[in-house]
Amino acid sequence: MKATIFCDDSVFAAKARSLLRRVGDRPGVSVRWTIKAWPIASLHHATVSERALLESADAHLVVLPGKHACSLSSGLRAWLNRWATQRKFEDAAVGVIGHDADSDQNGEVSLELRILIERHGLNLIHAGAATINGATKLCVGFSLEPKQLLPFGLARLPGTGMAVGFRGFGTNR
Repeated sequence: MKATIFCDDSVFAAKARSLLRRVGDRPGVSVRWTIKAWPIASLHHATVSERALLESADAHLVVLPGKHACSLSSGLRAWLNRWATQRKFEDAAVGVIGHDADSDQNGEVSLELRILIERHGLNLIHAGAATINGATKLCVGFSLEPKQLLPFGLARLPGTGMAVGFRGFGTNR
């Protein structure tokens, strides 16, 4: 299987490679990964971004750091959209890995990324991916309270096929 990792530093790339190899070596899995890492900053350079796209067309998995999954840059969003439309495997996935256990962005995914994933029929792999009845875990942090995981369902707008997760909250009715 093939994976593409986008990262800010070599430490994250090494951690992601190690994690993929450990999962691939588990009994009953036996998957050998071909892994290529790209700096996220390279997505702002058209030629490098195009090269990453061509080399990732047959990737089964694109791995992102948690902090970038929480807030997609325009370059990463554009690249993911292009990759999703040009990918060779229909059951491809986007994986999110947090930098460490104490990180506020440890595996959390922005609504924008969730919509992109659903729109293109991708799979999502991340720490909060376990769902019950179609609900997704949304991590909410408060200044004086510890993190709380709240169930958060994605509502569908008739005829659009897009998920809208903010329907019925605040003034967005």
